[in-house]
Amino acid sequence: MQVALATTPADPARPNEDFVAASPDAAVLLDGAERRWAPRAAALTALAWFVRQLGTTLLASIVTDDTAELAGCLAKAIEQVRSCTQPRAT
Repeated sequence: MQVALATTPADPARPNEDFVAASPDAAVLLDGAERRWAPRAAALTALAWFVRQLGTTLLASIVTDDTAELAGCLAKAIEQVRSCTQPRAT
């Protein structure tokens, strides 16, 4: 099976808050749910970083434990990313 993935930011001047990735066994698609009410650059950068980290961590969790349930993989991924230090916006 051939898979094509693409995502674009809602506003080209701001970070893309979406994430999409696939492996032979799973696919992850996350919508960063842009915060229109708080358009600070730092908040958007942190959101984009969080979505990328969560997406990669979730996909890794799914593909490394084929007996785990999706909800458990997501909970584990959220906890792992929450424990990381977010980069500061420049």
